[in-house]
Amino acid sequence: MTEELYNSDIHKGREVLYGSLSRVFLEIPNEHIFNMLEAISPILSDMEIDKEQNNFLYEGIKGLNGFLSRRKSTPHNALKDFDEDVLRQFTRLYCMGDIVALSESVYLSKDHLTMQEEEIKVEKIYDTYGFSMDIVSNEPLDHLSYELMFMSFLAKGTSNYILSGDMARVDLLLNSQKEFLNDHLLKWIDEFVKANLMVQESYNLYLPVSYITTGFIKMDFDFLTI
Repeated sequence: MTEELYNSDIHKGREVLYGSLSRVFLEIPNEHIFNMLEAISPILSDMEIDKEQNNFLYEGIKGLNGFLSRRKSTPHNALKDFDEDVLRQFTRLYCMGDIVALSESVYLSKDHLTMQEEEIKVEKIYDTYGFSMDIVSNEPLDHLSYELMFMSFLAKGTSNYILSGDMARVDLLLNSQKEFLNDHLLKWIDEFVKANLMVQESYNLYLPVSYITTGFIKMDFDFLTI
């Protein structure tokens, strides 16, 4: 198992999955997002996750495949309405008064009130590694999409350093990823799923993707700690 930590292809796959999940929670649902989900669906299904092993990932993959199947079977003349429903669901969940908050600070602050402490912490970490989002966004730096994209960024760096033979850098990035998951994402991602569970509009697409995100983070942390 330790050899897998130094397999560049595995880290390229991690880069893709973290990056794709990041986009889902940042960009409004559109043809690009749906095509991206179609592209990662086989990757997720190939993991052959056992329900007892990782229920979040198992249920999330099943839910995503169900969504993609429903969209694919929707008649062409009804597809616009289908997609507009998904857009309304996204707006209801994440754009209308933060019914489901997407920032770490909200979940870790007292009484779930927004604060800047966690945002300042992650900003310092991003600066240490020269990370910035490659798209324009006004979201706080502890937004779920930013934190997921940071993991994608580190996974890409890990793959590149493995190929170049700089194993000291590889070990540094592996440890950094493990620490970031432990100190940030793993501290609030379960609460994020619970928040999605409370809103019916999430059940079509965003609850399954939330399950996938949570299950993948937990599985990835286990992978990084082998």
